[in-house]
Amino acid sequence: MKREKNILFILTILLLLACTACYRSTRHVTEHLSQAEELIWTAPDSAMHLLESISASRHLTGKEQADYALLLSLAQYRCYIPVSSDSLINLAIEYYKDKNDADKKGAAFYVKGCILEEYCKDIPNALLAYKEAEMCIPDMNEKRYVARIYSSLGYINKKSFHFEPAKEYYQKAVQANIDGKDTVAYASNLLNLSTLYYTLHQADSANRCINTLIDIADSLNDLDLQVKIYNNIANRKIFEKNYAEAEKYLIHAIRLSSPHFPDKLSLGLANLYAYTGQKEKADSLFTHLLSCPDLLVRSNSYLDLLNYFLASHPQEHSYLNHYIALTDSIYKENRAEEVGKIQQKYDNEVLARTNDQLYFKWILTSVVGSLICIIAVTFLQKKWRKANALQKQIEELEEKKKVLTSSSQENERYVIQISELESQINDLKNEKRRLKYFINKTKESKEDKEDDYSSIFKTYLSITKDKTYDKERERDNLRQWLNLTNQNFTDKLIKHYPVLSKSNQLMDVCCLTALNLSIEDIATLLGIGERTVERYTSDICKKVGLPKGGKHIFVEFINSIKELEA
Repeated sequence: MKREKNILFILTILLLLACTACYRSTRHVTEHLSQAEELIWTAPDSAMHLLESISASRHLTGKEQADYALLLSLAQYRCYIPVSSDSLINLAIEYYKDKNDADKKGAAFYVKGCILEEYCKDIPNALLAYKEAEMCIPDMNEKRYVARIYSSLGYINKKSFHFEPAKEYYQKAVQANIDGKDTVAYASNLLNLSTLYYTLHQADSANRCINTLIDIADSLNDLDLQVKIYNNIANRKIFEKNYAEAEKYLIHAIRLSSPHFPDKLSLGLANLYAYTGQKEKADSLFTHLLSCPDLLVRSNSYLDLLNYFLASHPQEHSYLNHYIALTDSIYKENRAEEVGKIQQKYDNEVLARTNDQLYFKWILTSVVGSLICIIAVTFLQKKWRKANALQKQIEELEEKKKVLTSSSQENERYVIQISELESQINDLKNEKRRLKYFINKTKESKEDKEDDYSSIFKTYLSITKDKTYDKERERDNLRQWLNLTNQNFTDKLIKHYPVLSKSNQLMDVCCLTALNLSIEDIATLLGIGERTVERYTSDICKKVGLPKGGKHIFVEFINSIKELEA
């Protein structure tokens, strides 16, 4: 018996020790993950060391496994460690895709996009990952990830020659950097935005960006970014033929640059000297550059010397320019078509989700309306029963009054009772009249609302399913439907842009666009041509002060109405 007790005691001690070891191990992993998350942006190599020190990484499950996969993938990317696939980050995506954590879900899709773009060279799937991350942005609090998602989308669109969307994404990235007070990332995105403004021939906007960069460049802690800024400004000055300023900025960039940068910058300075006729300085720099160890600099030096030779042989130069232009156009068409198809596919998925949300809102509205009707009927029944009870009390009091009135009127006590009864009768009659009035009004309101809801929903179905629209009869129903399902869209539109309410045609275009209908569908419903619809959208943009930018600018304006205050 004593031996059995000793064995039981020993087993209990071993169990307690095992539980304590598990607890310490779990706490150790949680602390390391938390520290790595704090260091991932400022010291990614330290974060990498912390993650690698987690000995039980293969045995992690659930949230700890997902966080470990996310942080390790991001640390590898920021430390420039190549990976062969996206299998690790997919662990985090699988865990967070159904969780209510927009920051982690958006971060996971962003890191996947970085890996596919940088190491797998899979631009289409990288774009899809970035677009999934963009869907999380409205619920994200981490501005650093928001800015990088927008910046990555801007970069891919820029490389695919979709300059307008790229500009819009970089503008959003700059605003996110301002909100997050990230000066270095702000300067980097502002530099990319300035080049897009130059490409789109928006010189005033580009100059504003350059002036801002000049103001903040010296205060940045990133020397490589300072060099890029000054080099970019110098190139702009060369384009403007302000060679003296360009030389000043290039020399300043060379002085700031790290050891591997001066040769690349010296090539720009050599070209500048050649453009300005300073042949001795140019030849001296080219001689040095043709013997430097950087193969890319040497190849570019030979290319620049070839261009100078071709400048004195215009016929050969013309042939070469035609060849380059044709090959560039072929590449641009193929790349733009590939990215455009992905963008269209994703836009169609977003439209389908929006329609599902509208259908859900309609179902919810119907259920709520039915509940209100049931509550109203129950309330009316109670009021009706109370009114009947009051009527019986009135009849009883009337009988008592008659009895008392027929009695001797000389008795003072009876006279007082009669007076009190008459007062009670009058009060009850007033209460009865008030209840009857309330019952009648409630019945009328209920019947009217049921008819209105039915008519409004029929209008929505006829527009979206049957593709028919009676402008004169169904216009009010369409506007009421948008008020019910789209956060008082019609009332907000009329309140904030009253100039549009003066034209039924412009209001119809706005309302039908709010239902996510295409230009072709809107033209069919209104009985007009597609070009007429496009002219209406341009008129609307002009009246509300928006720049001309095609359908996507107008659609963004319509979507922004839903976010306005009523």
